[in-house]
Amino acid sequence: MIGRIRHRPLAVVVLAPRPEVVAARERDRSKKGYGDWPVADLDAGFRADTPGSGSGWTPPARPRRRR
Repeated sequence: MIGRIRHRPLAVVVLAPRPEVVAARERDRSKKGYGDWPVADLDAGFRADTPGSGSGWTPPARPRRRR
């Protein structure tokens, strides 16, 4: 897909929350986006098959505590 975009420079940002976060969101929604696929399996496949490029993976942000 990235190769089809001709404009440069190109930056791609992937928001990939932890599988347990996605599973909790999916469980609480009335509309299901993942069907019968286990979220953890999709996440593992995505991370294994998506090459890092540029600065690589950025660790997830930690939620800020409210004061």
